[in-house]
Amino acid sequence: GNTMFTRNPLYSAATGMFELREVVPGPYLLYVNTAGGAGREPVEVVNSNIEGLVVTVNTGISILGRVSVEGGTVPSVGVRIQLRPMAGGSPTWIGNLPSTQQIQPDGTFRLDNVLPGQYRITAPSVPELYVKQMRFDRFDALYQAVDIVQRGPDPPTLDIVFSPNVSQIEGMSRTRGCSP
Repeated sequence: GNTMFTRNPLYSAATGMFELREVVPGPYLLYVNTAGGAGREPVEVVNSNIEGLVVTVNTGISILGRVSVEGGTVPSVGVRIQLRPMAGGSPTWIGNLPSTQQIQPDGTFRLDNVLPGQYRITAPSVPELYVKQMRFDRFDALYQAVDIVQRGPDPPTLDIVFSPNVSQIEGMSRTRGCSP
């Protein structure tokens, strides 16, 4: 998707109406932030104006999570879980990126105000650990995007398992003539 930053967007808090001018053609993920919450909507701009677009604004979803380490304890620093919204099949860095502020000593965390939608969950590597397993509401989320929606009265869950069983690879590169 394209990155769209506009100068002087027109917005009326009383009516919720907005207008973005001089938008070049392409796919976008439109974000709207208001005092009442936020919303986003995928938009494909072609050779004509888009009228009547409705972006639903809400306060978002809370996700309860837990980080664990096989045979060890959760590091006190360095673990940060982040959700990257998907646009056009790829994760983006645009908009509000929900992320953990702090992992509790018991490994629990909470992500608040997450807008419904498709996300790629990331957990950066921690020294001497790798992400072995990542499950969002019991579905594999390690290498694929997940759809975040509120499916009932209980908040969705995210469980991440790190493992210290990392290896090292040593070797040498050579050209076809066997020289380094």
